[in-house]
Amino acid sequence: MPVLQPMIDRFLQQKQQQNDRPMRNKLHPSTIGMCQRKIVFEMMVVPRALDPPRLARVFDNGHKVHERYEQLFMDMGIGVAREVKLEKGDISGHTDALIKLYSFAAPQGEYWLVELKSASSKSFEWMVKNNQPKKEHKAQLTFYMHLSGIHKGVILVENKDNQEIWEYEMEYDPVFGQQLEQKALWLIDLAKHRILPPIPRGFSPSHYKCAYCPFAMYCHYGSRTEDGQERYPIPFMPGTEAYRDILKIIEAMEQGKSIPNVIEGDTIGELIQEMTRKSQTYVDA
Repeated sequence: MPVLQPMIDRFLQQKQQQNDRPMRNKLHPSTIGMCQRKIVFEMMVVPRALDPPRLARVFDNGHKVHERYEQLFMDMGIGVAREVKLEKGDISGHTDALIKLYSFAAPQGEYWLVELKSASSKSFEWMVKNNQPKKEHKAQLTFYMHLSGIHKGVILVENKDNQEIWEYEMEYDPVFGQQLEQKALWLIDLAKHRILPPIPRGFSPSHYKCAYCPFAMYCHYGSRTEDGQERYPIPFMPGTEAYRDILKIIEAMEQGKSIPNVIEGDTIGELIQEMTRKSQTYVDA
């Protein structure tokens, strides 16, 4: 019988409830390359399934990779800052490491942003073979360069299975950077008016990104697999307040109405606290 796992899982669940990262109508630059609907759902703060403790451990591993390389850059003498704060209206977040490199071409030194990523062997090998990072990572670093004014960057990826590393150098693309800012402003405006953007082309119910999205139950409600199983069931018991709130949103989507605001909190932690309570509260039919 497990002894530590229940204790660890319980602690991580409690820790998630203290997360004070603001979400409502705030676009985090790190999300700019994601599905546009997912970005707006997050900014509207809608009901969603609670993340399992395993996912918290996955994120923690990613954060530790960041911390390790940021400290390494400091120890090497090239680190300037562990992160750069980015604030522009309702766009709020921070980059990964800022470094300064010297060369014959730049004897006074040049600032570089480093975007740190970890990847499975399959994903890592694809990037190495194609000499290309993921599209969302390129968008993320371009947006960081656009907002910070630092126009050199590198994506550094560590294979989480064997610690091999691969890097991809980038120069700032001003056209792409401006396009990303316009996208961000458009999505923020939609979130404030509680209107959803269209589902991106190709994001069918069976798309692999939808399969891991906590909002797939909204976009693909009623979708079934080939054997007739509901593909994205509502992750709460019928009759609970959480289940009822999700049905309210689905109904509004089907009728082309604005998305009802059923969550009071503005942060990730407050959302988790409300969903925990609502998943245990039964309401009259």
